[in-house]
Amino acid sequence: HLLLRWPALRVMESHDGGPQCELISGTFALMLQGFLGCTALSSLVVKRHLEKPKRELEIFMMDIAKQAVGAGFVHFANIFVSIALTKSQEIKGDKCAMYFMNFFIDCTVGVAVVYWLQYGMRAMWMKICGEGSSVEKIGYYGAGDKEDQRLERYWIWAKQSSIFLAALAINKFFVAAWLKFMYMQFNQLGNIIFGPVQPYPNVELVIVMVACPCFLTMLQMWLFDHFLKDHSIKANPLLASGNST
Repeated sequence: HLLLRWPALRVMESHDGGPQCELISGTFALMLQGFLGCTALSSLVVKRHLEKPKRELEIFMMDIAKQAVGAGFVHFANIFVSIALTKSQEIKGDKCAMYFMNFFIDCTVGVAVVYWLQYGMRAMWMKICGEGSSVEKIGYYGAGDKEDQRLERYWIWAKQSSIFLAALAINKFFVAAWLKFMYMQFNQLGNIIFGPVQPYPNVELVIVMVACPCFLTMLQMWLFDHFLKDHSIKANPLLASGNST
């Protein structure tokens, strides 16, 4: 009861008729989302530069494409879940604060959950299809430059990406259920964290979309990249000759 008396916990109630942080309205919000995505994906270029030996450029681009598709799905899923939760509850919440809760769980507990989900689904796929299936080595897409071989590589990429996306979707379902079950607690926590800037929607949006997520997003993508790439020498046919680009 003492916490409920704290002004920060009632800030949304006092701003029902005033400006509130919005996730998808306006050019400013869209520009921030684009900036965050570009910054996070660019960090993977730095990671490749530090690799010894480096992945072949095409393999690296295919690995990045997995994350780009996955990150886009999770980002818009987070927006949908955040808006749906704050609008469906008796006590309306801060959409941006709820987005941050979504995002923070994804970047911490969610990374481990996605890893084990992908591991389990990959094991099930191999049990059904047998050894030597296209998902046996995550990040290995086959070799050869002939047209049919390149098409096969993209098909293998699609199969591996489908497992990653399925793991992300299941994780998002668990996170959304957790947020809904403990909505009051997460809503209060969001008001405690963002209460001082809630009267300034654009400031809050910058904090939620750029300042806080920037490091966490890059860390998450580096961790995902670690278990989405192939660590064997087959991942890069140029390694055998000691060359890389």
